[in-house]
Amino acid sequence: MLISPFPSQEGRRTAYKVFGSAATAPRRARAFVRCQLRGWELADLAETAELVVSELVTNAVRATDAVVSPPVASSMFPVALRTVALRVRVAPGRRSLFIEVWDVSDREPAPRGEVGGELGESGRGLVLVGSLARRWATIRRRIGARSCGV
Repeated sequence: MLISPFPSQEGRRTAYKVFGSAATAPRRARAFVRCQLRGWELADLAETAELVVSELVTNAVRATDAVVSPPVASSMFPVALRTVALRVRVAPGRRSLFIEVWDVSDREPAPRGEVGGELGESGRGLVLVGSLARRWATIRRRIGARSCGV
């Protein structure tokens, strides 16, 4: 049985999907979001949503791979812990989205700053999320953390 790490959002336009922690997860997550937004007649939000999803899922895959080497399951979360969960939901009364990504890492993601006056080759994802989203945050869970972009 698959149990969502996200609280229920009954009555809202919500889409939820679990991806294996693999290099293909960001691409598959982007396609999922694009298709979902098209179905909700919100295709104009797809480009920005895909960028945010891509960065959050990429970070979650990296964090999950750093924490869990063999696939394991937990009695509290009976899904193999080498997974990344994604939820997209329409904000009530607005043409905006909540984009949430869950992983098992207990490390809090943080945007990397400049090194020697320049941004490094990696570590720019959350800077990009911060520029595209109204706000973003990390929410601690009993197992893992959830990064959100609004």
